[in-house]
Amino acid sequence: MPTPNNPQSLQGQGPFVTLSNATTGATGVDFGEPVSTVEFEILASAGVSAGAITLEISEDNVNWFAPATASIVSLSAVTAANPYTLVASTNALFGIGPTGIAVRYARARISTTVVGGTVSTIISGY
Repeated sequence: MPTPNNPQSLQGQGPFVTLSNATTGATGVDFGEPVSTVEFEILASAGVSAGAITLEISEDNVNWFAPATASIVSLSAVTAANPYTLVASTNALFGIGPTGIAVRYARARISTTVVGGTVSTIISGY
């Protein structure tokens, strides 16, 4: 299974570790050029009893928007949702795109504080 230090399941530009063992926060990544597809991997530790991650993309690193759940594809055994409610000891992988627009920035924002454990995210774009 991939980990933040060994994110082998993602392809494209990156992968970038954006949150590492976090309970709050958001950190965006700059792909260096526009990409049409973004993949997010969310790793929830054992013990997580609450928390949610909102997947967001931006063209300018100022104006962020959360794509509708209908435009997010689950690439793992979990159901796609935005925001995604964390489940303990779960590795969730989601894809967004092609979005119809090229985006240069992406982030996974903790929209509900993580309780009982931590979350790490890995983002890749292509």
